[in-house]
Amino acid sequence: RAVRCRPRHRSHGAMREGAQFDDEGLPVGVAPKGGSTDVATRPLGAPFACKFQVAEANGVGGVGSRPPRDVVPMPWEYRRQRPLTYTQNTLYDAASSWAWDAFTYAKTQEYPLATLARFLLVEHSGIAERLGLDLPRLDKFLLAVDCAYASPSVNPSVEIGVPRKVLPRGAAGTGGELGAGCGFVGYHNVVHACDVLQSAYAFLMLGGLTSCLGDHDQLALLVAAISHDVAHPGVDNDFLQKTESELAHRYHGESPLERHHAAVTHGLMRRPELRFHGNMSETDADALELTVRVLVLGTDMRQHFALIDRLKEFVNATKPPPTPPPTPPPEIPSDEESSDDSESEVEEAPKKKGQSAMAAAMGIPDPDAEEVVWWTCATPGPHLAASAAATGDVDSADSADSCATTASYRLLLMTACLKAADLGHLARPPEIHRVWTEALRDEFFAQGDRERRCFGFVKEPNTHDRYFGGGGCDSDSDTLRNISIEKATLAFCNDYGVPLFEALACAAPLAEHLAERARQNRDSWSPEIMQAKRVAAGKAEAARLEQERVDLMFADDEAEADDLEETTMEAEGGSR
Repeated sequence: RAVRCRPRHRSHGAMREGAQFDDEGLPVGVAPKGGSTDVATRPLGAPFACKFQVAEANGVGGVGSRPPRDVVPMPWEYRRQRPLTYTQNTLYDAASSWAWDAFTYAKTQEYPLATLARFLLVEHSGIAERLGLDLPRLDKFLLAVDCAYASPSVNPSVEIGVPRKVLPRGAAGTGGELGAGCGFVGYHNVVHACDVLQSAYAFLMLGGLTSCLGDHDQLALLVAAISHDVAHPGVDNDFLQKTESELAHRYHGESPLERHHAAVTHGLMRRPELRFHGNMSETDADALELTVRVLVLGTDMRQHFALIDRLKEFVNATKPPPTPPPTPPPEIPSDEESSDDSESEVEEAPKKKGQSAMAAAMGIPDPDAEEVVWWTCATPGPHLAASAAATGDVDSADSADSCATTASYRLLLMTACLKAADLGHLARPPEIHRVWTEALRDEFFAQGDRERRCFGFVKEPNTHDRYFGGGGCDSDSDTLRNISIEKATLAFCNDYGVPLFEALACAAPLAEHLAERARQNRDSWSPEIMQAKRVAAGKAEAARLEQERVDLMFADDEAEADDLEETTMEAEGGSR
């Protein structure tokens, strides 16, 4: 007799038994929108019923969605579960690595930004506990910001021309989409927000900024990284101004996107149900909101070169004084000046026995050799130390001026780090940098399509026109489009990316390797290297086609031989 067993309900904190993983380390059975096997999620209710306006572009209002949940979905049992799940490993990598791929993380998450932000703010750094943040309201704020971003697009391939895969969001696959009027957002979406947040956190924990920034400043930097491109419509400021959109009129054409991001962030932080910093004093809360606004506005590319100049001035102003020359050794009196009575006998140092050849070959250390310390302790550098908050009596005018100076230094460092995190893919490993370049290219092409519909032409055909080079699908047109994108990427790295990372490396020595990585990625876009890659790709494609032709030829020969054998066997059977 069959016995129907009632399944036992397990809590979210229980360890899962028999978890299966594929060859890539992904949990088996994860749906495209994630969460089914790797994240403890609450049951989804009705598809997003509460709507709120988050963006507008070209006269069409984009609609974002509030999620039907109040708690950020998080993986089970951070510390006690062994082995760690795929989401847990990627979250810990995000907290301790410069080379982190947001695409591989986001493609298995339902709310990737909210999950990552809550892990970094609450679980790993402990900032939320130290500042007494309201965790339920923090969850609602993170979910609202996550859904205000555009739907993520994931393309794990680095091949040019591979269609991108748009993942669904939430219950009905509509969460976070900005509406049909806002076009395709291939770059400034929630995956980009995850990448910027992780880069900003790496600057804090790995770049040494925690040595000069307090908890309030660290929270402001992370919140600004979370929401720096919130409700981005997928077009630039110039497009909004030329189309006379509502955003351009609202902000009088002065950086409408950045001011819109800051306004949306400020509006969400001021909502009573989302005010996670309500336990702070009124002064600290106002200072946090103001700092976040300044940091978000600082991502405007028009302030890029002025920021680099201010960084150089900061490095020169905080340069430590030169090291004094070494004191010369005392003079030894000559033999004529010294008397026989004062002459002292100097004991000779014992001779070293030395190390035998056999002992050296066997790896036995030399007992007389001087001890060598092979490890060094990395320090944040003197510039960050000069930016640390002053302590002690601040009643005097000099102390007040010093505090104001160090506060301006800290704000400059936070602005520079957020700007570098916004362009962080330029200092990522080459394979990750290539994927982000493709994502930006797709967004440019989508804007070029809208420009062609609105104006009849594309303002930047070299980078925004998907039909540049004749509009054909042949190899020559593809080559012309790729060459134009490569030249534009090389120019951007030369003019914007490398100077920023080099200036930041002078201020924060622990991030010096990022400048070297940015230079390597810039050099990889040189015409000579790209031409060599195209030639190699062409040879590989020709070899593949030739191999297919040979295989097909042999397959035809084998088929003919099989047919001949069958015919012969049938003839022999008939004769019998």
